[in-house]
Amino acid sequence: MQQRKMDGQLVQRWLSHTTLELFSCVNLVIRFALEFCGVFQDFNYSGPGGMMFCILFRGAVLVIVGTYAGKACVVIHTFDRYWKIVHPIHHRKYYRRWMTYAGMILP
Repeated sequence: MQQRKMDGQLVQRWLSHTTLELFSCVNLVIRFALEFCGVFQDFNYSGPGGMMFCILFRGAVLVIVGTYAGKACVVIHTFDRYWKIVHPIHHRKYYRRWMTYAGMILP
């Protein structure tokens, strides 16, 4: 029973990290496709929509956010494993499932 519970948590953490990395890679492909097509060279859109497009895609903000969030998920998973292995009594006493979920959602 304990093994199945742990497998579900590992799959959830792996899926969270993989989803963020996939998000980052897709946005990177979109950014380079727009660069290759020459969209940014003749970019003269005005208004808030054009500004957001420029900030998010030309500045590669979505790529950077996805990459850093993926790394943050790995760090949170590492801290959780450290806490569980090195401090097992403290982990059993104070650990709540929402802590890990909040750590996976916040990045």
